[in-house]
Amino acid sequence: MSETHLALLRHGEAAARAAAWTAGVGPDLEEELRLGVDATIVIAHSDKATAEPPWKKAFGHHPLVCFLDRPDVAPGEALAGIVRPGGAGANTAKGHITVLDQALRHGGRLP
Repeated sequence: MSETHLALLRHGEAAARAAAWTAGVGPDLEEELRLGVDATIVIAHSDKATAEPPWKKAFGHHPLVCFLDRPDVAPGEALAGIVRPGGAGANTAKGHITVLDQALRHGGRLP
């Protein structure tokens, strides 16, 4: 997927989120909003692009996602994410900064 396609996708996601929040399914904006960043392993059963063995002895990808913590929506609302190679570290500042920046610029657009 090209950067142009990713930009269009992010714009569409932000527009859909704004419409949903305007329709009444958004968080309570009078309350404190909390963001959480978390990584997980996604298993790949074949040699896909950027799939590699992580430290957990599996094989796959290690995406990093930023969630809006919402008690009314378990486990929260995903605002942004990046796909990383399976061997990517969980506590890398560069990845966290990237996904947080995306969440604030694209996912965090309020209506």
